[in-house]
Amino acid sequence: MSQSIKALFIAGVHIDMMGRLGDAPVMGASNPGRFSVMPGGAGLNTASTAAALGLDCTLVGRVGDDGHARLISAALAERGLRDRLSSAPGRLTDTYTSILAPDGELVIALAQLDLVEELTGEWLAGAHGRDLDEAQFWFLSANLNARTVEQLVHRKRDRFVAAACVSPAKAGRLAGALGSIDLLFANRREAVNLIGAVAGSKPDAETDGAALAEAIAGFGVHSGIVTDGAGPVVAWDGKGAFVLGPPPAARVVDVTGAGDALAGAVLAARAKGLGFEEAVASGVAAARLVLAVDGPYDPQIDWPALEDYANGMQPTRLNRPATESAFHDR
Repeated sequence: MSQSIKALFIAGVHIDMMGRLGDAPVMGASNPGRFSVMPGGAGLNTASTAAALGLDCTLVGRVGDDGHARLISAALAERGLRDRLSSAPGRLTDTYTSILAPDGELVIALAQLDLVEELTGEWLAGAHGRDLDEAQFWFLSANLNARTVEQLVHRKRDRFVAAACVSPAKAGRLAGALGSIDLLFANRREAVNLIGAVAGSKPDAETDGAALAEAIAGFGVHSGIVTDGAGPVVAWDGKGAFVLGPPPAARVVDVTGAGDALAGAVLAARAKGLGFEEAVASGVAAARLVLAVDGPYDPQIDWPALEDYANGMQPTRLNRPATESAFHDR
């Protein structure tokens, strides 16, 4: 991968509606707090971080013909992202509504993502065939339905494909495409559900991250990252698996978008020519920086900030089988 490649994000764009509680949540009752509305979605958040770090990013998909769609278009222009979103007449833009505890941890969320879940490979080929063909790199997420993911990877040819599980409930949508995914992003719960969808039974919830990574690598995924909240990050590539102990976050303002920031920084780092271990460290640093801001994207993120934060994070290689590398100097 090189910095001049064109990266296409087919992963969902929506409006984040975030409520923050003023005190510990009381279920079944009215809770005081405050609400904010901003553009979000795995595709937009990941591309925003990647673009801020120098990657040429284009977003495709559908939005409604409402005011929320105009907010999203304005955000894309402000962040230097290529806007190839199509308007769906008479439809509302997708939304993700979350309720956060005072410490920034997620209490519950509701995802109304009809437009992205309705996307099909046929529609994408018809509406964005040129975008698909011109991009050397695709980023997909499990916000897409399983059939669409499989249709897309069927036409990947020699391009690089990264994918994100995005939630435990949706991780299984990637099960039929794992052999075509070059780089996978998952957290512990997503990894457990993905393995269950492929193998027919889930690993024990306490299974260590290295074992989860080994299982997913065994399904043909060339490289990937499994996160575990504030715990160590496990990753694998053509050299085998390694663990990276993340530094403690200075503070947690909002957990929304941390995984997207990690993915965006890893992709930008690989495009910049950094090795996979360095790229993972950059991703962990980006996630920690985003945890400290209100919202899913840090507009101040840059390489010096990542390098300062990643300094001292040394990977520890594990005695795990290596898989074929996804990074043959692409």
